[in-house]
Amino acid sequence: MNATARILQKSLVREFYRRNAGQLLFIFILFFGAVGELEGTAKYTGPLYQFHYQYALIVGLLSSHSLSVLVALAWLLYAEKNALFVLTSLQKPDFSFLYLLNQWPPNKRFGLLVRVQLLLFLPILLYSLAILGVALYKGWVLSGLAVIGYIFLLCLSNALRYQYHWQRPGRSTPMLLLRWLPSLPGTLPYWKFFIQYAIKEQKWLFIGIKIFSCGILLLSLKTLSAEDYDTRMLSLLYGIGLFGHGVLIYKFRAWEEKTLLFYRGLPVSLFQRLVQYGLLYGILLIPEIITLACLIPTPLHYGDACRLLFSGYGFLLLLNSLLFQAPFTVQQFLKIVLGLFLLLYFAVMSGMLGWLVVCILGAAAALFTRVYYKYDKGFMT
Repeated sequence: MNATARILQKSLVREFYRRNAGQLLFIFILFFGAVGELEGTAKYTGPLYQFHYQYALIVGLLSSHSLSVLVALAWLLYAEKNALFVLTSLQKPDFSFLYLLNQWPPNKRFGLLVRVQLLLFLPILLYSLAILGVALYKGWVLSGLAVIGYIFLLCLSNALRYQYHWQRPGRSTPMLLLRWLPSLPGTLPYWKFFIQYAIKEQKWLFIGIKIFSCGILLLSLKTLSAEDYDTRMLSLLYGIGLFGHGVLIYKFRAWEEKTLLFYRGLPVSLFQRLVQYGLLYGILLIPEIITLACLIPTPLHYGDACRLLFSGYGFLLLLNSLLFQAPFTVQQFLKIVLGLFLLLYFAVMSGMLGWLVVCILGAAAALFTRVYYKYDKGFMT
């Protein structure tokens, strides 16, 4: 096993660090070396200054929800970078010898893959030990354990992807999380097709939209305080981030018309079809739901969080229903999106966002039931 582990380390781990040495070195200098320029004006100098700087940074990470979410996203992207490298390498002829690992028992092979992923995650693991130390010193035990648990969850998830690919070469990695998400008994989990399409075919668009939407939400919430609590600007900025989903919804419909036409002929009731789209856009908003949940009851109140969440959910459903009305071009659809944003603007400024939520949810359901079976003109791209 030791010889096999060394082969994997040389083939995958060492090659990963060799190819990404420049990027990792740049991040290290930016994160640890750039602060050296400020030493002359600081109370501490040299290594002592670096220690106090990193200590303050870790305390900020553990105490700030917005910074914690941004760091978690950065680690998630790094884990995805590890996975892409390993899975791409396994598809190359030079690495075909690694499939001899299929002769091993599954538990031993999985343990070896976990070891490989931990080595790929070594820079973050080392820094997480410092985070754990500060958390224990400050008495924030649960926060420190949450950081360590999140990192190991990312590593185990990647190891499961490697295990699946090793056992089924040539097949794409399944979305394990999608198996645990809800679906209606006795019906086809139609929404899963769209989630898989977003993650596999529109990955960077999907990630960019989510980072933009959640980032705007986190940054705008910093302007709220108990003395000056006004959510109007927050609602407008959240609307801007949310309507970025319009491009993704349009791509969903274009892809649906090209590849999922069989669904129209299935014996599924209209209500169940509506519920499937409802599940799709509810799952699509999970990052925003998590972000809002981390920020209530302070600085955001429960009622305002619910209005923000359901207004966004309603507008996504309404945009989806509108695309069954007629074969809009991209330019026409974006004009509709802009018009709906102006409607949101007037509702926010007049304090009628709650009533708008009720109206758009009702309009989305009514429009869908009226036009779904009438749409047969094909989709214009």
